[in-house]
Amino acid sequence: MDKKLKDLKGSSSRDNFKHWHKTLPRNWYACDLDLILVTKNKILAIIDFKKNSDKITWSEEQAYNNFLEKGFEIFIIKGNSPKDLKVFKYSNKDIVKLISTNYIQWERKLRNN
Repeated sequence: MDKKLKDLKGSSSRDNFKHWHKTLPRNWYACDLDLILVTKNKILAIIDFKKNSDKITWSEEQAYNNFLEKGFEIFIIKGNSPKDLKVFKYSNKDIVKLISTNYIQWERKLRNN
């Protein structure tokens, strides 16, 4: 990955677009997924990050369930800092199961399978 891209922490233009989208008709639902893990050949997992106190929104639930129907795995990463991340697997309208308390080990295992 290009160092300039790797060092990029956020995008004001993306945030401006998402904020603008909220001004469109109320029934134009949308959600923001945080990360899609990929290899050269496939999508490994779809990830959404939540602070410990965050709840899953209705539009996120719709997206997650649609991705599940298409055979993708959905994981919710919860935590308030990179040092306390917990990986949960999402299944049918619920965060079902704690998978790992070590994010790096979890992703390494996912990529090595």
